[in-house]
Amino acid sequence: MLGPLHRVVRPLDWTGSAVVVASWLVAGLGLLIALLVALPSRWVAAAFDSPELVRLSLALLVVLTVALVRPFVVAPLPGAVVLSWRTLRFRSDARRRRIALEDIARAELAVRPPPVFEAVVIVLHDGRTLEVCPLDWPGAPQLLRSLVARVGRRRRPTPGADAPATSLGDRPA
Repeated sequence: MLGPLHRVVRPLDWTGSAVVVASWLVAGLGLLIALLVALPSRWVAAAFDSPELVRLSLALLVVLTVALVRPFVVAPLPGAVVLSWRTLRFRSDARRRRIALEDIARAELAVRPPPVFEAVVIVLHDGRTLEVCPLDWPGAPQLLRSLVARVGRRRRPTPGADAPATSLGDRPA
């Protein structure tokens, strides 16, 4: 929801499912309250004497609030992957990692054996390859697109790569 600022990938385990169920319950309760609450007469008067318009506005406010809060509730989950500002946080090799985007050489999609099939993988400038998350997790395709776009803008030469082009566009011999 918060697009470029805060990308969150929800894990497909019981914690991610619990957050989804809880957010639907909160949204349902908020919508029920928005539909049943006694409306202030000033609000109705401001909405051209239409209580339906006020209730629709309250329902929309509840849904948007739940959609804005959900990424911040998912982010602390143990298996969640978070791309926030210039840092990627994820679980790899049974420990939590925090990697700056400047340290990532490239992000790519790797084929893995079943049951994962495809996974988002990052390659660091020191040559290490780390698996971030399976592609079928909710939010993983958007994370991959965002990583490719952000890392592509900040190309730093990797060790062993060809020398960069000069300012005139010709390669050194």
